[in-house]
Amino acid sequence: MRGRYDASSRVLALEGYRKEDPLAVIGLDTYRLLLAENGLALAAMTSNHGDWQGRFWATRVDRAGRP
Repeated sequence: MRGRYDASSRVLALEGYRKEDPLAVIGLDTYRLLLAENGLALAAMTSNHGDWQGRFWATRVDRAGRP
């Protein structure tokens, strides 16, 4: 992955550019991730190879599994 982070907008832009996957399971894609103001969550969309319909969310939890 290659990317850049814009601290003023809290957007992380990532792009896959190389992979080592002999079984062809991993695909390369482009991502735009938004970091929550409190730093505990990410919301993202992926280009999904062209339609930008891919979505995912992540929340940071402590080691005991609590948000």
